[in-house]
Amino acid sequence: MRLSTCDRQAFAATLGKQSVTQTESEHPLAEDVGVFLWRFRRSLEMGFGGRLAERIAVKEIDLHQLEHLIFCGCPRRTAYRILL
Repeated sequence: MRLSTCDRQAFAATLGKQSVTQTESEHPLAEDVGVFLWRFRRSLEMGFGGRLAERIAVKEIDLHQLEHLIFCGCPRRTAYRILL
């Protein structure tokens, strides 16, 4: 998978905030760059800001349910909290 400069910077910024051990234990989805980037991009496309999109990308939140709640009129932050 070829990453864009923007994707590499976003991923590096996320990992740069934590040690490798901390990343592996607290953010199992972050181990797979492709999954992280896809989830991060989808979160941004749903209108979440960078920080919240980053949190969504590393947590096991069902993005399809999140998108559905938002589509049905639920505020983004509320939808995020419901699915935590």
